Amino acid sequence: MKLGPEVSLTYTSRGIALRELGMTEKAIADFDRAIELDPDNFLAYGNRGKTYAQIGQTKNATADLEKAIEMEPTLGWAVQELRELRRNKSGRNKNVINFPSAKPAKTEPEDEPGMPADIDPSVIIERLNAHMEKGDHESIVKEIDKLITLGVHHLMLYIFRGDEHMILEKYEEAIDDFSKVISIDRENVHGHSERGRAYMLLGDYGKATKDLNKAILIEPDNSSCFCIRGEIYRQQDKDAKAIVDFDKAIELDPENVFAHAGRGRTKINQGRHEEAIADFDEVIKLEPDDNQEAYFIRGSLYLKQEMYEKAINDFTKAIKLDPNDHVARFSRGLAYGVSGQSKKAIKDMEKTLELKPGFESAQRVLGELLGDGK
Repeated sequence: MKLGPEVSLTYTSRGIALRELGMTEKAIADFDRAIELDPDNFLAYGNRGKTYAQIGQTKNATADLEKAIEMEPTLGWAVQELRELRRNKSGRNKNVINFPSAKPAKTEPEDEPGMPADIDPSVIIERLNAHMEKGDHESIVKEIDKLITLGVHHLMLYIFRGDEHMILEKYEEAIDDFSKVISIDRENVHGHSERGRAYMLLGDYGKATKDLNKAILIEPDNSSCFCIRGEIYRQQDKDAKAIVDFDKAIELDPENVFAHAGRGRTKINQGRHEEAIADFDEVIKLEPDDNQEAYFIRGSLYLKQEMYEKAINDFTKAIKLDPNDHVARFSRGLAYGVSGQSKKAIKDMEKTLELKPGFESAQRVLGELLGDGK
């Protein structure tokens, strides 16, 4: 899957934490990376501008803040930051943090605790960097916990930790984090949409729908929000509403892979197999080398349509992407069997049983195939 915007948000969150700890050079490097991954990330532009302002790089700060405001005119803190910058001829922000003795910037909660002088948070940041490189999400959460304990209470840290909890499938913890985000910023689209997705994954569709309705009200041109709400409807078998939302998500972002896949699944539920194939054609076109499930689903649709060679080709690609998928192996065996390729069918059924001993359907089909071969 294409994760540019999501990974961009991760770098933005880490950049904010680094800046709050006075590590401005590393913070700017993270904001640079965030913008490279997602040029539409106005938070990265705004926070990089704020960081430039703290170190006196007025020209860069002004350019970034203006860019952020151009992209998101309601970004109040960036507007205020730009005003302060223009009022101060030196361009130096009076609230610059020089860890550990400086007070938090005015944009942070007034009751925020200070950072203990006997603990060096840069060590935590370095560990966080290492965990991010390894994809060690449990350790990332622990390091974020430590940063919050040290007094870095920034909205983006709660977003960061919430996203990590989602990856770890710790949905209740994610809900707690995104609820904190919303308590800080009631209009935060990511907080509402991701909390809604967490509620959906826990089966609480009422709360999930309420959060996505709010997210869409705040940002009616957000493709991802329509996609998530469409999935909430799909899981409740509200196919007509799901299709409307997936259509809107695709209209807003024709390359939204998840929306095409969701609409395709919904059309399968409706028995509209040819249209579903078209949606999965688009999924595979967008992600030809990284979507095993799409090949499997399209192969299954081809099998139902009695398009056996196409089914075999898709199942083969699915197996190549995941050699241990016994269901894809079994399905290809079925396609070989109904197309008269008995030897290949037998081989696939035997491999299926090797991967999944006791799989009754494969045992039955294999017995039939061996009986036919006698």
